[in-house]
Amino acid sequence: MLSRRRACWMLLATLAPLGSALSQGAPASALGYDVERSQSVQNAPAGSVGRKTTDREHRVGTAEDSLGNEYNYVLTFGGFARRCPTSAGLVKGDFEYSIAYDATETGDDGEIRREHHVRRVVVQLEGQVGPNARLMYVDMTGDFTIERSGTVVPPTSERRSIQRRFTPGPGGEPDMPAMSAAVEMTADIAVASVILAAGVLYRDAELEWTKLNECVEFSFDPPTDTEQLGPNQSRQVKVELKSKEDGAAVPWMSDRIGAIRAIGTVEPRQVENAGGGPFTLTYTASARPRRGHGIDVATESQAGVGNGLWRIVDRYEGTFTQVDKTEGSLSILTGTGVQTVTGRLVWTSEPPGQRAPSYGDVPSAFYRPTQGELTIEISNVNTNSIGGSCETQGRETFALASLPPSVLQYLLLEIAEDGRYKLILAIPDYPQTTWEADSVCSVARRTVRQKTPAMLPAIMIGIQEGRLNADQAVVGGMPPMQRGPLTTTGHWSFSLPQQ
Repeated sequence: MLSRRRACWMLLATLAPLGSALSQGAPASALGYDVERSQSVQNAPAGSVGRKTTDREHRVGTAEDSLGNEYNYVLTFGGFARRCPTSAGLVKGDFEYSIAYDATETGDDGEIRREHHVRRVVVQLEGQVGPNARLMYVDMTGDFTIERSGTVVPPTSERRSIQRRFTPGPGGEPDMPAMSAAVEMTADIAVASVILAAGVLYRDAELEWTKLNECVEFSFDPPTDTEQLGPNQSRQVKVELKSKEDGAAVPWMSDRIGAIRAIGTVEPRQVENAGGGPFTLTYTASARPRRGHGIDVATESQAGVGNGLWRIVDRYEGTFTQVDKTEGSLSILTGTGVQTVTGRLVWTSEPPGQRAPSYGDVPSAFYRPTQGELTIEISNVNTNSIGGSCETQGRETFALASLPPSVLQYLLLEIAEDGRYKLILAIPDYPQTTWEADSVCSVARRTVRQKTPAMLPAIMIGIQEGRLNADQAVVGGMPPMQRGPLTTTGHWSFSLPQQ
C-alpha cells in the first residue's frame, strides 16, 4: 500500500494546471455537453513581476442522458512579487490558488441536485535577500480554506492557517522538504503547488533586482560632474547606496573600488561594512586631470546590484575674435567698415555618452559654453565726392545668458584623448539681436547726430580642427575668408584655468 506521502507526490507529479486541462479536455460532442471556455489574465502592477490567470469553463448538457445538467469551473492561479527589494532586503509578494466548482444535475426522477465546492489558498509572501543580492528564503503566511454545500451535503467550512518558510533553488527548483511538510500539514497538494509556483516567481524577480543599477543607486557628495581638480589634488567624496524601492540607505561592502580607467588613485580600495550611512572615499587626481576621471565603485547588496561613477569635470576659458572688414567704392561713395565681435566663453564639460566621438574609436570630451558674453564694436566711415561723410561708432556687450538658445545651439568644443580638437563657433544672425550705435553725418557744413540701428552679426568661424598646444590649450586662427569687398578673419584661444 502506498504511503500517504508517496501518494501525494505522485498526485502532484501528475497534476497539470487546471487551465490546460479545461482547455484541452475531451471534445464537447463526445461528452454530450456544450462547452464554453475563457481565460482572463491579470498582469503585474507597476514595480512587480508575475501574473494571475483565471480560467472558466461552463458546460451545459445537450445529450439525452445529460439534459438538465450544468457545471461551472473557475480556477484562479498566480501571484506577484515586487521587482526590487527594500533597503532591508525584503521583497513583498502574494499568491492565490483557488478552484471553485458549481454543479446542477437533474436525475431521472426530475429531482434537481446542486453542489458547491471551493478550495482556496491565499497567502502573503516576504522574501529575504542576502548581502550578495541573492534570495535567501521566502516566508509564507495565509489561509487554506475548504467550503462545501449542496442539496445532499450540509454546508461546511474549514480553515487552516499557513506558516511556512521555503527556499527555492537557484533556477526556481522546488524546495521539496517544505512542499512535503505542507502536504502532510494540510492533507492537500494546494499549498505545495503554491510553494512550487511562488519559488519560480521569486527567482523571476531576482533576475530583475540583480540587473545593474535596476534597484539601487549610488549617491555622491559632492555630486558627480561638479568638481574640478588640479594636478595631484585630492577631494573627499561621501558615498552612499540607496534603494530605489523605498529611497532609504542600504548597507554595503565592496572590494571593487578604484579609479576610473586606473587614472588617479582612490583610498580606501575596500569597504568591509559601510552600514547604512555615507562612507568617505578620497580621490587623488593624476598629474594631468581631465574630465571623466574619478571613482568607480561597485557592489552587491541586499537591495540589488549597483555601480557608481563619480567624475571630475574640467572647463576651458578664453576668447575668440571675428573681424569683418569692408573696403570699397561705388560711384561717388567710398567706405571703410570694421565690425569686431569678441566672445569671452567658459566651456563646461558635458556628462559622457551624449554624443558620438568624431575621431573613430578615440574617446572625446564635449563642452558647451555655460558662461560668457559677446561684445561687438563697429567703426564705419563713408564719404562722397562732394565732401559729405558719415561716421558710425558703437560698442555693445551681450551676456550669453540673455541670448535665445537657438542662437547658441551651434557652439561646441570636442577634445579627443589623443589631443585633437574640433571647435564649432557659429552663431546665426536670426533671430536678430538689435542695439543702437552712434552716427555723425556732415553734409554742406551741417552736422547731424543720431542713433543708428545695429545688430549682432553672424559668427562664421564655423568648424575648425587642430591639436592642443604644449599647454593643452585650444589655440588657432582661420585663413581670411573673402566675399567681394568683405574680408573675415577669426582667432580663438581657450585653455584650462590655472588652479
